[in-house]
Amino acid sequence: MRGGELLGTPWLKGEFARARGSVGVFNGKPLWQWRATEPERQRMRHLLHRYMPPHDPPDPHQAGLFCLFAAETLRRTWTGGPRSWVLVTDALGVALSQETCRALTAIGLEYWQRSLRKGDSSTRYLQSLVLEGGIPDALLTGEVEAFGRFLRGALADIEDYHADDRTSALRQTAMHRGKLPGTWQDDEILELATDLLLGIAQVRHRTRHLQPETLLAWLEANPDWEAGLPLDIASDRVRKLLVSLIAQPRKQTARTLSRLCYRVLARRGNEWTCAVVLETGGKFPASALAHSMFSVTAQVGRANEVCGRVGTENARSMALSVPTDLIRSAYLGTPAGYLGSYCFLTIA
Repeated sequence: MRGGELLGTPWLKGEFARARGSVGVFNGKPLWQWRATEPERQRMRHLLHRYMPPHDPPDPHQAGLFCLFAAETLRRTWTGGPRSWVLVTDALGVALSQETCRALTAIGLEYWQRSLRKGDSSTRYLQSLVLEGGIPDALLTGEVEAFGRFLRGALADIEDYHADDRTSALRQTAMHRGKLPGTWQDDEILELATDLLLGIAQVRHRTRHLQPETLLAWLEANPDWEAGLPLDIASDRVRKLLVSLIAQPRKQTARTLSRLCYRVLARRGNEWTCAVVLETGGKFPASALAHSMFSVTAQVGRANEVCGRVGTENARSMALSVPTDLIRSAYLGTPAGYLGSYCFLTIA
């Protein structure tokens, strides 16, 4: 074992872990939850710098230290737009190839019991570290008003449509992508914002019985609400934004679904199918369905599907019979939500 591992391992499993009440056992929580400080990031840089590039394969402790350093560096230094490993290697003060950075990331995230994110056809190494680091500081301290408008709009829809699981909430957040400054309209930012808003929604649910003046006192007396939010709450500006979200008046609506409904385009055998789909576990009221084909099935209390080969015009009228205000997004279809000669509705 080289000197870098001998120095890095005791610090990571000893001093760093003890400062957070840990015994050096890393239990799979996101790296942003470890709340590394700037002096600790500089300590990591010192421990890593002298012993890079690493062995092949890298030592797990050094790789774990690299991931923590990289995630913190990306959160602190990325200012939006394109990203590259140079942000990490320049901060580290050593040139590393993309292959080396990827190897360190794969082994390092495994050390922390975290998973690499996968795309449709590739592994997302750098993106995984962005997600591990949390919402970038520059987004919180730069165009904070635009970010605040984005968060307030997405939070209102998440609550309005009861999107309390991550998949549904991410769809709602993505609907507001255009409110973000152009350099921040990024899939990883949407994911981190969704995690933030789900945390905020939980705090709002816990404090729903409190009046505004009592709510502020509760937040001061119970700082644990901050622990589950993927961002650095060090500045008063950021804390003020979070408090404003928690205290935001709840949107009053006349019509709310227990789960969301989407128009989608699905592959069924060798043909594409127009689909109107409810989130798993949801219930679609029969009164919301105008087409006669839905009238009986929609009232059944267990999962049902209405699926069949129908004429083009009939399928189109079935898709249109679901009111537009109940459908939050259209994927790969026409504005009417119809494409092809099939109509597919899941009722749960």
